[in-house]
Amino acid sequence: MGVRGARLILVEDEALLALDLQDMLEDMGCLVVGTAGRLEEALVLAETEFDLALLDMNIGGARIDPVARRIAERGIPIIFVTGYGQRTLPPGVTAPVLDKPCSQEALWPLVGAVLEARNAEQ
Repeated sequence: MGVRGARLILVEDEALLALDLQDMLEDMGCLVVGTAGRLEEALVLAETEFDLALLDMNIGGARIDPVARRIAERGIPIIFVTGYGQRTLPPGVTAPVLDKPCSQEALWPLVGAVLEARNAEQ
């Protein structure tokens, strides 16, 4: 499976940014199978079936660390979409970072590369 039809979850507490990201992902053929704007919702989403997670680093004033660790434990790739940069990644979690707000030109190639890398590992 390539980008088209890939199942993604999106965790973002800024509603307009979440809608914008969802539109960009769906325009490239991805299926956004779940969204969350709060940590509790994100923890539930982390247990569902998906191919890639796009996570904000700080959601509703809480760090995304427990969600990111759970997704990483499951072997599912993550892309962080954040204004905090690479230095604030959750301990033990390695993932690419897109700066907010991100453009379609930055998002599409990174999503494609991460999904291709996941497919190559399987």
